[in-house]
Amino acid sequence: RYNGFMFFQGGGGAWFTYLKEAKTNTVVQTNLIHYLPSEVEEVKIEGSLDNFLMQMIVSREAYITFDPEQQNMGNLAISALELSVSMKQIIGVLPIAACTKNITGCEGVAIKSCENADKPIIELRYAEDAKITQNSNCLLIEGKDKDLIKATSRAIYGWYGIMN
Repeated sequence: RYNGFMFFQGGGGAWFTYLKEAKTNTVVQTNLIHYLPSEVEEVKIEGSLDNFLMQMIVSREAYITFDPEQQNMGNLAISALELSVSMKQIIGVLPIAACTKNITGCEGVAIKSCENADKPIIELRYAEDAKITQNSNCLLIEGKDKDLIKATSRAIYGWYGIMN
């Protein structure tokens, strides 16, 4: 239990809860998230998750981008998938795949980063410390190894209103 929400373990050990959907006022099951809120409380946030959420809702789409040459692509892929599913199924925002560099493997996708954020952009980046930074149209989610997934879970819980 966390802030009045009950959590249940689903497939693969991930967690889910139930939320009231704002438009229809019906209860919906969240997607599977790797960490409980209590496990991601230490992730630092600079800026406003609510502000970025409102930008995504107004735009109805957001880029999820990453450096295709960075380490730990498996953890990055899990983070991108959790974000995409939550954005599309729960928030109603279209996730658009992008890369920060135009190199092999990024053919045919947009080249986007926090430096050229003309629309809402979520940039996933390998870094020593788990942290979320919102600045204008950019949400930078950083972490090392599994901490990137923790930071992603923290952002999702913020969007859902489960954590402040």
